[in-house]
Amino acid sequence: MKYIAAYALCALSGNTPAKADVEAVLKAAGVAVDAARVETLMTEMSGKAFDELVAEGQKKMSSGAAAPAAAAAGAAKPAAKAAAKAAEPSDDDDDEMGGLF
Repeated sequence: MKYIAAYALCALSGNTPAKADVEAVLKAAGVAVDAARVETLMTEMSGKAFDELVAEGQKKMSSGAAAPAAAAAGAAKPAAKAAAKAAEPSDDDDDEMGGLF
């Protein structure tokens, strides 16, 4: 994540980040730079617009997040009903004390 964050900071300047730019941001943040990781990041990002990737990711997050949330809400309803039913006092409570009360 540190490497992607450094790339993002460089991209926010409006220029396409260079390897040296990303390394400089990492060093300024006190991160020990792994040249292989920077090279992998630069290879993966080559030819791609950072802003477009962010926009695509936001679309995926917004469309994919709704389905699990809805499923979780649907699953929570029966669980809530079961919990409410379990919390109802029982008429059998008198029998637990051997009919003393």
